[in-house]
Amino acid sequence: MADNSVDSVSLQCEQWIVTKFLVKEGTPVVEIVKRLKAVFAKDTLLISMVYEWAKRFKEGRTTVDDDTRVGAPRTAVTRDNITAVDLVIKENRRISVLELSSNIGVSAGSIDTVIHEHLFYSKVTTRWVRKMLTEQHKQARVSACQQLLDRFSTEGETFLERIVT
Repeated sequence: MADNSVDSVSLQCEQWIVTKFLVKEGTPVVEIVKRLKAVFAKDTLLISMVYEWAKRFKEGRTTVDDDTRVGAPRTAVTRDNITAVDLVIKENRRISVLELSSNIGVSAGSIDTVIHEHLFYSKVTTRWVRKMLTEQHKQARVSACQQLLDRFSTEGETFLERIVT
C-alpha cells in the first residue's frame, strides 16, 4: 500500500488485519468469521477467503498486502477510453462492439463494459441508443400525452376508437 493513512485502507484489508490479529491471539477461524460478520455485516469477506488468510498467517505470513497477480492490470476502462467509445458511437450509431474494439484497441469485453455500465447504451434495431431519457425527451412525451388527453376531453369516446396500437 502506497498510502498508509487510515482512510486509504480498504474494507478487505481491514478484515485481513483483524484476521491476522485474531490468528496471533489464537482465536479459532469459526470465531473470527463470526466476529467479522458482526462488525462488517454484508461487507464481510467470503468465509473461504477468511480461512485462506488465516492459514497464511498461521504459516508465518506477516504482511496484509494483497499478492501481486500475473497478467496485465485492468486499465482498459479509463476516462479516455469511455470518452473515445462515446464519440465513436455518436459518429456511427450502427458500429459493432468488435469494430469499436479494433478501432480503439481495447478488448471487446472492456468495450461492452464501457457501453453498458458507463455510457448506459443499449442496442435498438442495430443502433446504439441511450437507456436514460433526456429532459427534452421526457418533456416531448409529456407534451404528446397532454395533447392526447386534450383531444379525448374535447372529442370523447369516439377519439379512442380511432387510435390504432
